[in-house]
Amino acid sequence: MSNRKLLAAIAIAFACGVGTTAILSPRSSPGDTQPTTSGLEHATDSHGDEKAPILLTGDAVNIAGIRTAIVREEPIEERLILPGTVEVAPKYGAKVTPPAPGKVSQLLVNLGERVRAGQPIAVIESFEVAQARAAVRQADAAVSQAVASVSTARAELALAAAGVRQAESVYQQAQARLTAAQQALMRQRELAATGAFSQVPLQAAAQELIDAQSEMQEAERELAAHEAGLARAERLFAHQLVSKQELEQQRLHLEQDRIRVEKAKARLALARQRQAREQPIADSGLLTAREVQSAEADVRVAEGDVHIARQGVLRAQQEERKAGKVVAAALEGLRGAQSAAQAARLSLAALGTSDPAGIGGRLTVTAPISGIVSDRSASLGEAVERTSALYVIESLSTVMVMAHASEQDIPRIRPGNRVEVSIGAYPGRLFPGTVESVAGRIDEKTRTLPIRCLVQNPNGMIKPEMYVRVSLSSGSATRGLAVPRSALVEQGSETYVYVQTEAGFERRPVRIGRVDAKLAEIVSGLKAGERVVVDGVFVLKSEDAKGELKGHTD
Repeated sequence: MSNRKLLAAIAIAFACGVGTTAILSPRSSPGDTQPTTSGLEHATDSHGDEKAPILLTGDAVNIAGIRTAIVREEPIEERLILPGTVEVAPKYGAKVTPPAPGKVSQLLVNLGERVRAGQPIAVIESFEVAQARAAVRQADAAVSQAVASVSTARAELALAAAGVRQAESVYQQAQARLTAAQQALMRQRELAATGAFSQVPLQAAAQELIDAQSEMQEAERELAAHEAGLARAERLFAHQLVSKQELEQQRLHLEQDRIRVEKAKARLALARQRQAREQPIADSGLLTAREVQSAEADVRVAEGDVHIARQGVLRAQQEERKAGKVVAAALEGLRGAQSAAQAARLSLAALGTSDPAGIGGRLTVTAPISGIVSDRSASLGEAVERTSALYVIESLSTVMVMAHASEQDIPRIRPGNRVEVSIGAYPGRLFPGTVESVAGRIDEKTRTLPIRCLVQNPNGMIKPEMYVRVSLSSGSATRGLAVPRSALVEQGSETYVYVQTEAGFERRPVRIGRVDAKLAEIVSGLKAGERVVVDGVFVLKSEDAKGELKGHTD
């Protein structure tokens, strides 16, 4: 019957007991089998202390959820019962030691206190930690400096590469000028071969002479015209037919014409001199040689520029190679600094901290597992080493049970076998577990084989050093008189059941033998065919308790 049904039945039973319409009858003498309507009571009889059966009506039985089972022979699994003691499971216990030597400055938890994994539990002042932190900071500074060196070297390399590109551009321009000069020289030589250079200056001098003569003739015509105009203006002015201003204007024009004539004469004289000079030169071929020599000089200058530009490219490339080597050296230095920094951090981590920015040599020790502090060995101000125990933390959610099997039982035991552990402090309570390992040799003193079992202990009920019994299947079963385990009621050292009889439900002591997962063997106290209560036992126990209390009151 479920707990909810049990509670409902108890509530109904107590309600019925205070005077509502009765569905439970009082306990009567063994000969009285008729229930009454006064509720559920304990009857008295002439036997004094002998307990009378509990009488229930059919409705009361149904409401209380009482079910019975027949006592009969059943196949009961043969189980090995081994003595054992409780220990802390190695996987669930930890001795906390400092990761670095130092002096205990703080103890943060007390004996018996529950801690969680990762919780700070102590503080150590360690010179080694202080040194390791300083080494990490120094290594980090070296890495920063190496990074800066790499950046500087790469900037220098970029400048050198830009210098190479600029030198190559200058070289290409010089090559282009050389090519142009060589082509110009070829053209000059071709023109010289045709005599073109000797005719051009002479033709220009002849053209200049023609232009000077034309300008002279035009200036003389203008002068003659303005002389005639001035004579006419003077006659008209004498007869007062033109103004003084107009007369002066004619004189100004005449003066300007005379100046133009003088300039034209000078230009004409220069043109005649140039023609007289160019004619002998053209006849001798000197101009042709001069033009070719000038083109050859241009080629030589361009060749010099190409050579200088080529040398500039080579120098720039050499500087680029040097800058590349500097970058490679800087990168190698960076890798070395990074390796040193990593090694310094690993050394710091080996001391139990990865924080290089921590205060001095302060080192916080944390709990490696969750559990209870079972021992605190350290004291404030104590000098400790790496092997010094600060605390012992035990997690009792799973415990180790060390059982001992006799030699004849060894073949039946294998790692992984399921076990049930019973403890005298908790009668009727079984704790499940499994065989973790079987020892490889017999204990010389006890002549038994140690068996290690892991047992679940979620509520922490099992304590280290408790004596327990370990039950595990033997792999075989034999028949025996048995009842379901739910029928058993344990009270102190006594085990009893409630037997359904014609007179009611009788409480009867029994002695049990083998017990498996479902059944308990009855050695004495019951006979085959009898019925025992398997559900609703709690209601009957409550009625028993009420009856005992009433008897004491009476």
